[in-house]
Amino acid sequence: MSRELISDLLRLAGPVRIGGDRLGRGGVLVSLRAYRYDGGGRIAIAGTVLEGKNCIPGELYGKLTVNAPEVDTASDEILVKMWSGGEEFAAAVLKHAPNIFEDTGKRAPMGYAQAAIWRVKGVVDDNEEEGEEEEFWDDAIEAQYAEEESTERSQQKDKR
Repeated sequence: MSRELISDLLRLAGPVRIGGDRLGRGGVLVSLRAYRYDGGGRIAIAGTVLEGKNCIPGELYGKLTVNAPEVDTASDEILVKMWSGGEEFAAAVLKHAPNIFEDTGKRAPMGYAQAAIWRVKGVVDDNEEEGEEEEFWDDAIEAQYAEEESTERSQQKDKR
């Protein structure tokens, strides 16, 4: 699984609001970032604060994932922290980016807690052909640009 591809998908998804009301007020706005764990080289995803009451922009909000090299997962799966506040973070990310992440329903024991196993959609399995990844990426970029273009047109009409 490519860290660069996941980083690009997270950028397309945009920031995630954790907590707050139905109108998107309050809570904490975080930007998601992908990197690799030192041990085992698995994908890690963390949130960085963009804005929020009693938060400092740029500080680490928390890690969405955990590293457990001893747990067998498919190449397109990640282990998601579901304890010590991780549940709210995970629920917000899953709600915000259902086109990127899918909860498989599988769980991995982590001491007294369990990590959820999520699938990262659109990531090509190591056994698949490389061209499929590019196809997905092209579709995702095209959809994002179309949405941005539509928003810009609407804003220009409103100015007139």
